[in-house]
Amino acid sequence: MAKETLKLARKDVLNLIELTYILYREELIKKLKNSLSLVHFSIDMWTLLANTGFQAIIVHWVDAETRCAETALLSLKEFKGAYGGEEQAEVFLQVIREASLEDKLGFFTSDNHGSNNVMLRYIAEEIENFNPVLRRVRCFGHNLNRVAQAFLFGSTAKQGEGQQDEDKAIKIAI
Repeated sequence: MAKETLKLARKDVLNLIELTYILYREELIKKLKNSLSLVHFSIDMWTLLANTGFQAIIVHWVDAETRCAETALLSLKEFKGAYGGEEQAEVFLQVIREASLEDKLGFFTSDNHGSNNVMLRYIAEEIENFNPVLRRVRCFGHNLNRVAQAFLFGSTAKQGEGQQDEDKAIKIAI
């Protein structure tokens, strides 16, 4: 008996990934809605080619059945052309509205890029009682990098909007 091999073209692999995602998406959304915790987000934006970027939205929650912390990819959206904080926020809001998660928003971990501050402020305009300063968690890797640079190159006062937001969050928490 001849052994048959399945040959997939590049587009077939992408279609297979998308179909698998759709199959498991509804189950993921059900888990997020039933979570024992708020749903927390890690959001990262990166550029693949000039004028093409991707936004990954990772969710973190405590599963109601297993009572364990879980993590999953909720969305991976492609951006063509320019994308800033407002465009990223619009995509994020579309994703959480499709999943009906507006009332489950927890904390947001992202790198120190200024567009993340813009994104969270934009979300705050659309979601009632969402405080973009308190909900922002800086990525540990980026903070560690800042500490290493201060150690290697000397301590200088950080300037700009990011520092103002961090100072404001500390004052609110105290």
